[in-house]
Amino acid sequence: MSDPTGPEGLPELGAVDHGASRSAAPAAAPPWQRRLLVGVLVGLVAAAATWPIAPSPPALGATTTGDAALAEQVRDLLDDADGAGMGGLAVALVADGTTTTAALGHADRAGEQPLTPDTPMEIGSTTKPLTGMLLADLAEDGVVALDQSPAALLGTEDSGLAATTLEALSTHTSGLPREATERGSGPVRFVLGAGNLHDGYDATTIVEAASGHDLDGEHDAAYSNLAVALLGQALADATDTPYPELLDARILSPLGMDATTVATTPDAVPAEAATGWSANGVRPAPWIGEGLAPAGVGPWSTVEDLSVLLEAVLAGDAPGIEALAPRAAFAEDMRIGLGWLQATDDAGRQVLMHDGGTGGFLTFVGASPEAQRGVAMIASTDFLMSPHTLVPIGRALLADADAPDDPPVPPLDVPAAAVAALVTLGLAAWTVRLAIRRRRRRRPMDRLDVLGLLVPVGIGLAVLRTLGAWQVLPGPWWSAAVAVTVGAIAACAVGWRDLPTASGRRPWLRWVSAAVRGLIVALVALALL
Repeated sequence: MSDPTGPEGLPELGAVDHGASRSAAPAAAPPWQRRLLVGVLVGLVAAAATWPIAPSPPALGATTTGDAALAEQVRDLLDDADGAGMGGLAVALVADGTTTTAALGHADRAGEQPLTPDTPMEIGSTTKPLTGMLLADLAEDGVVALDQSPAALLGTEDSGLAATTLEALSTHTSGLPREATERGSGPVRFVLGAGNLHDGYDATTIVEAASGHDLDGEHDAAYSNLAVALLGQALADATDTPYPELLDARILSPLGMDATTVATTPDAVPAEAATGWSANGVRPAPWIGEGLAPAGVGPWSTVEDLSVLLEAVLAGDAPGIEALAPRAAFAEDMRIGLGWLQATDDAGRQVLMHDGGTGGFLTFVGASPEAQRGVAMIASTDFLMSPHTLVPIGRALLADADAPDDPPVPPLDVPAAAVAALVTLGLAAWTVRLAIRRRRRRRPMDRLDVLGLLVPVGIGLAVLRTLGAWQVLPGPWWSAAVAVTVGAIAACAVGWRDLPTASGRRPWLRWVSAAVRGLIVALVALALL
């Protein structure tokens, strides 16, 4: 047999090296057993790594501080005595000239610090009555007039703002929409990790968002955070004093509400503040947005401080007390004063109240002047997923009733749980199918495909963690989704060195697709900075 190589061991001209031909052929896909093993191991590691941040819904438990009898009365009024979905609940009851306070649950995530009646928590839209009282107090002193246009105070020539009044802003009858239309990066932060929903809102943002609307004529009451935020900015401009300082000088300090503060930066959040909770177990960031502070973004208080407000309201000597007088019709047989909602209880007595909600807290303040009773409640649970609302519980305490007229009903639990379950299963099934077939439509999977999976899977898992109904579904469901999807991607990447970079008849399209995905990642990262 002749030697096919020359003197230097090189193939002779015309010789065929069958081994070389074989090595140039595409490498065979790794055995499915190998891909399965890698997928399982990586999935287990991913599940273990993300287990500490998996959703874990809070519950009040048995911990109680303050008055034991009041705490027991509140537990009896809850539809769920364990307070599922709540990390803590503080309450103050003013009755017959005496104020009693209690707290249930914990102030921290670890469950090591009991909640107390003097623990600061976000109060949300219960700030609106304070802003209404601020307006009434300034109007009483002649600094502003209720029928004055906000346009002149804000230095704008917008025709819509020139057509409405400060009173209309406070009574939600201005015609302004509920929210500002330009929301910046806040929603992205919130959805991907329960971040600050109102990031970037300042006074300029509020004025711009309120401009350009047709506000001529009369308008029915329609709840508007934008309107009350604009009112606060107008009052601040009228006095040349920032809203937090103005509120403190005119309302908080005269009442002795020393524990109530308005945080306009993250550093201004009280150091001893309670941890906010979402009912599905996600820990949301405090809401900060200086422009929205008058509407309830940034104020913190305690039930003890709010009880001081209620005592003054019941005594009739609070600054800006004229804010309580009804001025316009509101929803569901209610009327509204300057920020204070007014209803009638079963005994025919007037009830003054307002509730609020943030990403991590629910609040309620209410007073019955005829019964000389007042209630303040703050719970560490959110406005979106909570199976509780404090309004029926607070009104039951005001009426000294044994049960709420309208027991709290979880409005979003079942549909939210169904959506979360379906999305989780769909995401897992999609990645597992790709891992098994190692193909995308009619072509083999390539490296760009594997890297591209990280974008939808990462975003999908983040959104599920924030918005999934984990108060219904077990928290490990999310960790299982992490394990399956990450493990499937790892299985797709087995044999990375043998995968083509960009497969298909038009590789340039693959690069365009990768560039689009990269742009999405860059925009999300920019929004989170």
